Amino acid sequence: MMKKVVMLAVTMFLIAAASFTAYAGAWEQKAGGWKWNNGDNTYPTSCWQWIDANNDGVSECYYFDDKGICLQSAVTPDGCTVNADGAWTVNGVVQTKKNAEVISAEVFFNTSKGNDTSRHQSISKYSQIIAHVVLHAPRWAAPKLKFECAWPDGGKSTGEWEDKLQEGDYAWVSLWYDDPSIAPGGTLTLSVYTDAGEKIGEGSVQITD
Repeated sequence: MMKKVVMLAVTMFLIAAASFTAYAGAWEQKAGGWKWNNGDNTYPTSCWQWIDANNDGVSECYYFDDKGICLQSAVTPDGCTVNADGAWTVNGVVQTKKNAEVISAEVFFNTSKGNDTSRHQSISKYSQIIAHVVLHAPRWAAPKLKFECAWPDGGKSTGEWEDKLQEGDYAWVSLWYDDPSIAPGGTLTLSVYTDAGEKIGEGSVQITD
């Protein structure tokens, strides 16, 4: 009978910032007032823009003039009112919207031998296989993640991380596939899901002899 052992690791590490390209906007005070830097040195002009400056998952709407200055305590060209902070208000109430939660997970494989950190496309079934999962998510989102491992013989194993993961967090699962009666070949696939059952990532590796 095939031996399948799944050891779920709950260790999480913060990935170096250089691993990802992510822009975070910021307010900048200029001679004429406040501008919003989108994070890539571009600025909104002559438009409304939803901004979540404190990264709480909720955005407020601001109007920027043709010089990129945020209007404050004013009426905008289209007749709307903004308060002293520049946020759009209706009857004195700041208008907000909840940001979309775009979440994805990157899955790749290597082995536990030595200091091997390369990403493998094929791995011996007699080695310990390490599946790495890196989460990409908004700063306010912290989902609990589950996984499903589909083995070459059609069997499946499932598990979950006890802790919630945040942007840049990295978790891993150790897998063994060592039944000598199974011929070489076949694919091992690891799929990652949120607690709500949404599939957010998948990775595969070829199993050799």
